[in-house]
Amino acid sequence: MGTVHPLSPPEGVLGAVRAAVDAMPWLGPADQAMVALALDYARRIDAAEDDKAAGYLGQNLSGVLRALGGAPAERKALGVEEQVAGKLAALRGRRSS
Repeated sequence: MGTVHPLSPPEGVLGAVRAAVDAMPWLGPADQAMVALALDYARRIDAAEDDKAAGYLGQNLSGVLRALGGAPAERKALGVEEQVAGKLAALRGRRSS
């Protein structure tokens, strides 16, 4: 097995997933189980000691994030693409001011 090179604390995969979930304003109470699953996968990836485990968990995490609208095609299918673009445009507007 290869050696896993985790992201630096405090970010790690868990931090990245938390940031991604925080950027999904369309999520509601009914999505909390999937969010919890995504966070659990992220914790396990950060703690993984070999590439095989991290790769397996990463594929599962990717599927959960897609189901939550965490990829462009899924956001488009959910009709939430404009919400994301709107927030990004607002941030860019503030930065240029």
